[in-house]
Amino acid sequence: MSDLDEAKQKLSEMVRSMNPQLVCKIPEETANGFFQITITNNEKTLHLPLSEDDLFDFVEDPSRMKQIRGKMEQLIRDLRA
Repeated sequence: MSDLDEAKQKLSEMVRSMNPQLVCKIPEETANGFFQITITNNEKTLHLPLSEDDLFDFVEDPSRMKQIRGKMEQLIRDLRA
């Protein structure tokens, strides 16, 4: 498994651990340099753009992981609104 695939898997697992009812999709390729991460419940879909560097930092840098987790938590709250 490549480092990028590992980072995608860890991000997806984090979302699932926060709310197992959500679907997190991470595309294979970037669009304009960003992965358009989608978080979906039964009613809404929201997006979080992350660069490839952001994904690598998510795995390697605890402070960056905390920032991205905070953004995901906000998206999850927005899905409920």
